[in-house]
Amino acid sequence: MMLHFNTQAITMVTVSVLLLVLSVFSPPVHSSLTTFHLIPLVMNVTEARAACKEHYTDLVTVYSDEGNTQLVNLLSISVGWIGLYRGQFSVKWSNGDPVTFGHLAGDCGTLSCCAVMKPDGSWESLQCTETKYFMCYGQDSLSKTLNYHLILENKTWYGAQRYCRGNYTDLVSIRDQQQNEEVKIKGLNSSTSFWIGLLRDDWQWTDGGNSAYRNWDWASGEPQPSPFNCVEMWREKWYSVPCSIYYSLSPCYN
Repeated sequence: MMLHFNTQAITMVTVSVLLLVLSVFSPPVHSSLTTFHLIPLVMNVTEARAACKEHYTDLVTVYSDEGNTQLVNLLSISVGWIGLYRGQFSVKWSNGDPVTFGHLAGDCGTLSCCAVMKPDGSWESLQCTETKYFMCYGQDSLSKTLNYHLILENKTWYGAQRYCRGNYTDLVSIRDQQQNEEVKIKGLNSSTSFWIGLLRDDWQWTDGGNSAYRNWDWASGEPQPSPFNCVEMWREKWYSVPCSIYYSLSPCYN
């Protein structure tokens, strides 16, 4: 049942954020100015999403540290819903490229997995919180040539993603066997496996967005198993909670 609210009674706070997710082989997935809106009504996540869809587009999808920081500023010290929920397992590239190639071996069961490339060019799935070397990519602004950068620092997959986005473009994505060979050759300086940009988890965005950005409070054991299937944000970190909980703030976007 669709919920209806008196739009005159809802005080809305807005903040604009430029969400930019670069794709190497296609135009940016998100390059438009998105506005975040705050609906200050006590709602569970189902009600919050209905309100967001009635007045705007949906609960927020977060693509980057920049977007996450904008939400922190919007929520201040309060807790609010975001549009992430536990659904079906799927694979996605960090930069949003479609998954058209891959030979991921291994099974993490019900845990999130991330891909490493081994010295022979094959891939293996590991828990994303392990620490490994990693491969970033950049792109020459004139020739559009891809440049690969093997980073000989041990980071979790999420830490590697943050480093690559801050210093280059993103973790490397691989579209075919030829590019797999290029990345393999560039990685020969590493005698051990290194992260590439493939993530497999069971978290999905309510608007269908393909963002692989995650900012769980890893130190406290997040995310929790079912029935903690929806996500709240508090002071920049994300926490899995039951979807039936009520919060007083719901960030939406359009």
